[in-house]
Amino acid sequence: MTFAELLKSKDMTGARLARKIGVTKESVCNWTRGKNSPSNVIIIANIAKALGTDMETVLNSLLKTAENKKI
Repeated sequence: MTFAELLKSKDMTGARLARKIGVTKESVCNWTRGKNSPSNVIIIANIAKALGTDMETVLNSLLKTAENKKI
């Protein structure tokens, strides 16, 4: 599951996630497109908490997004 798919499965928009974790919506947009990834483990932990999931799920979705970008 990509990061965008994870957001959708949790009924979360990028803008809403950005507000919840204190980052810009552009940052979340870049993560969903695989342009870059969250800069530190605290942000990843905050994403997991906001989505009601664990850090491993978030990390795996970010990795899947990055892998798809390379294809």
